[in-house]
Amino acid sequence: MASKAEELVGRVKDIPTLPSVVTQINRVLHDDGESLETVISIIEKDPPLTTKVLRLANSSYYGMSRDVRTVKEAVLILGLNAIQSIAMAVSVGKLFSGDLNGVLNMKDLWMHSLHCAVASKAMLRHMGTVVAEEGFICGLVHDIGKVIMVMNLPDEMKKVGRAFLEGDTRSWWEVEQEVIGFTHADVGGLIASRWNFPKPYCEAIEYHHWPEKGSGNGDSSKDRLAYSIFAGDALSRSLSENGTGEIQQPDPSSLQVLGIEPEALPDLLEKVGEDFQNVIATWDLE
Repeated sequence: MASKAEELVGRVKDIPTLPSVVTQINRVLHDDGESLETVISIIEKDPPLTTKVLRLANSSYYGMSRDVRTVKEAVLILGLNAIQSIAMAVSVGKLFSGDLNGVLNMKDLWMHSLHCAVASKAMLRHMGTVVAEEGFICGLVHDIGKVIMVMNLPDEMKKVGRAFLEGDTRSWWEVEQEVIGFTHADVGGLIASRWNFPKPYCEAIEYHHWPEKGSGNGDSSKDRLAYSIFAGDALSRSLSENGTGEIQQPDPSSLQVLGIEPEALPDLLEKVGEDFQNVIATWDLE
């Protein structure tokens, strides 16, 4: 029997779609028979994306020691996963636009998503570039379920928002669960599946509030992507909620799963702050 979240997603007619160029790149990345030349061709056929890729490839966020002048250079130097992250960042921002019935501030939600993406990537960087870029991608869209729910359940989501205005101290997802019967994370995981994201991506989005529920079957290292989104989400929220620039440390269990030693945390958090400011200043994604 379908869950309430599945029933919602099943009846929604205007589910946001990823731009075709992102869908094509995603397909290439998960098809061993495709080549770098295919990705280069896809990007070069989209002039605005080409311009963005080259601009971002030359930003200090990627720290290139030489100018990247062509799409081919960008793909060869940065790698396919980084190119996928750039294409996603350029395209996904369009989904976070408009006024969502006064329940959510879309600019704030987009900034939170970007911050979570940067933090998740930073926490996974020591595990390799591929895994780190996966964290960035999942962080970008971890809250897409909120957009779907506000668009399709406006009255219910207004009740959720009103609870916070009246001083409710519970988590947003806890109030969603009480008022609606499911959460934005449930919906987000289903949307990721509709977008044909790999299973680990879908689980990271669905379980970003409960990473221990992943399919690792007790092996938390298999759920490290979900743990990185959990920690990145918390870090981003603590920064915006404090309003003072003071960053609360991520949950110790997340740090243990991610292999981050407590003594390395101050430098890591400083790096996250620098990377986020760099993204905002040079990527033109606001």
